[in-house]
Amino acid sequence: MKKRTTIALLGILTLYVALRVPPLFWMDEFSDYDEGTYLLIARSINSGYLPYRDIFAVHPPLFYYFLALWLRIFGDNVISGRSFSLFFGALSVVLGYLIGKKLKDEITGLFLATLLALDPFLMFYNASVYQLTLIEFSFLLTLYLWLRETNDYITFFILGVLSTVKHTIIPYTLALLLVRCLNLDIKIDKKVIKAFVLAYLSLLILEILLITLYSSKLARNLLIFPGIKEGEIVGSFLPVLLLLVFFLLNLRIFNVFSFKMIMEVIKKVNIKKALLIVSTFIVGRAIIEIPLGLALSKSYFSMVYLSNSSRYVPLLNLPNLVTTILKTIIDGDLELLYPYYSILVLLFLILAKGRNSGDAKVRTLTIISALVYLLFPIPHYPRFLYPIFLLLLIYLASSLKINKWNAIIAIFLIAIFSIALLMNVPKGKLAIPFAEHTEEIRREASNIVTKLNGSVYSFNPMNAYLFDLKEPVWYIDNFGILYLQNEDPKEFIKSLNVSNIILSTWVFAIADNSPVLYEKYSAIIDYLTVNGSLLYGIAYSSGEKLLIYSLNKSSEVSFFLDSDSLVVYYNSSKLFKLKFANKTPKKIIVERIPPNTYRINVLFDKKMIARNIKILGNEIVVNDESYLEFPGDISIENSAILYRNHKIVISTAGISTLSENVVRIQGTARIKITH
Repeated sequence: MKKRTTIALLGILTLYVALRVPPLFWMDEFSDYDEGTYLLIARSINSGYLPYRDIFAVHPPLFYYFLALWLRIFGDNVISGRSFSLFFGALSVVLGYLIGKKLKDEITGLFLATLLALDPFLMFYNASVYQLTLIEFSFLLTLYLWLRETNDYITFFILGVLSTVKHTIIPYTLALLLVRCLNLDIKIDKKVIKAFVLAYLSLLILEILLITLYSSKLARNLLIFPGIKEGEIVGSFLPVLLLLVFFLLNLRIFNVFSFKMIMEVIKKVNIKKALLIVSTFIVGRAIIEIPLGLALSKSYFSMVYLSNSSRYVPLLNLPNLVTTILKTIIDGDLELLYPYYSILVLLFLILAKGRNSGDAKVRTLTIISALVYLLFPIPHYPRFLYPIFLLLLIYLASSLKINKWNAIIAIFLIAIFSIALLMNVPKGKLAIPFAEHTEEIRREASNIVTKLNGSVYSFNPMNAYLFDLKEPVWYIDNFGILYLQNEDPKEFIKSLNVSNIILSTWVFAIADNSPVLYEKYSAIIDYLTVNGSLLYGIAYSSGEKLLIYSLNKSSEVSFFLDSDSLVVYYNSSKLFKLKFANKTPKKIIVERIPPNTYRINVLFDKKMIARNIKILGNEIVVNDESYLEFPGDISIENSAILYRNHKIVISTAGISTLSENVVRIQGTARIKITH
């Protein structure tokens, strides 16, 4: 490597690190559930516990053990864990240079390395404890070995070992195997494009006819138009299958594809060598999975393979991804397209400035990878499909005429966008979710957690990791147990066998993700509200919050902290919101002072209100102005509020009705609740 090239590559690596230092220190509860899960599993491994035997885990073992080793060497903390990704991301930048150089020249190598260093999507994941960076590294390493024609057995053995990071790399593995063994060279010409357009039109005509003949809700949910309407039920894959059939028929009509062609390709395959390549891949996986998985637990296969197979439906991921992109554009939330920004910039420059012929091997591998990923039950989110995007990025970089101005424009546009994301994402003002008060919430809650009596479980593992909770290790990943294993929420809570439970922002956000998740996590929230006692709560108007419940219920009256009020329950019935001003606060903090007093601080823009309330059996004693807001209409008779089948008697002279469902109380009052 020339000295000038070495200096340039060091400069790119410096840029890579500089862009990732800020997110290295971010705290965002919307996104750190997985980070907490992996950090806790790694910590547990270093404490003598083993995944699959002692810890419920849904991914293959390599990432867990790599991370555990890293934490043992460099320290058990969040920054150390994130530095693991930072390190492998830096190696990926170097691999990007080597791949670009192999495809063309040193200029292309430096350009591709710069793209990887600047990429806004990788920028976040290279500074987070996720498998994606190790997948990026594994993908680029094996792609480079293949391009430089390293011995196939070595390449696929290494790929076998590295594929035990996460299943989402397996479709790429299969695609590489097909391209290598079949010696494919796929081109996209006008006939292929015409065949695809005709296939779409054929499907549209057929669906219009079928919907008109069989107009029902089921028919409309089944007969989605791929890429336009998202498939939400299992049968939604049928239109995608039809589209593929129509596409193949059109290719046959245009003499682009035939079964005779397929047979000719298959005849050229060296079956013996292909089987040996597959065998080396299997051996690579086996030396990791057998001792670190199958030998530890009979449930390994069901945990790691069967659990994940239920997450999605084949044939829907890429069409639903396109649908999501179009919806994002229509909704105007354009910043959410950051995973594709680098690709969009390269496409723009290629269309505007012209292109060279891209590498045929990479082009073919990209197309085959997309088809294989389509067939796998992998979710349609970018981080699960990222090998496709990396392949596309590499192909486009090799296709672009890299002159001075093209390079400057591409680097400038991507760099400005990435810097803008770093500046604005933590402020919580973009459509990209970010819980800006996470660090403050955790700092304030940590003082309470250290004083709790008995064992504690947090539904966000990152809280458990940061608070150093000694929770039962089997239940670290509650999402996997509740969603993938379909555990009953109430039975899950009982099986924890703990005294206190922490609910926080992640729980309330994930409950809104899908009907299934809502059913699971809302059941947990309701169970704790009704059967537990609120010990502490902090909530912001943005919806961020953290609640600590004791499973030792002390009264018929129980509380849930909303973003603007204290919600009062009596036995299992939600009755009213207890507010302390007739406007929305910025922040509420509630803390129980044993045995039966709650200290409440409510922060407004320029004012803090402090209140104490007491619980005496079925009575709530308030010591100053407060408001009761009911979910529905009420009636008042002699200082008694009638709501549904409950009677709320208020012992004070200062009571007034502000609306059909809001009552104002002045001064000290006793609120007695009865059926």
